[in-house]
Amino acid sequence: MGSEKSFSTVFFKIYDKYISHGDVSFGELKIPKIEFTNICMNADYVFDDDIIIRVCDKLALEGSELEEMMSFVKGD
Repeated sequence: MGSEKSFSTVFFKIYDKYISHGDVSFGELKIPKIEFTNICMNADYVFDDDIIIRVCDKLALEGSELEEMMSFVKGD
């Protein structure tokens, strides 16, 4: 499950790209603040599947970015 990179590494690489380009705002992603705090403080933390899927959808991820993010979906 997941790639060799941590979820936080993958997420922040993509998040920073889209936020810095002004493509989306934090509020539009609807990530609960506690979840965002958890990922900032714990490199091993992974969002719940519904949050990962929502972020991928809101950012309209494709190709390798989508594959990297979706590799962390647990499918429980």
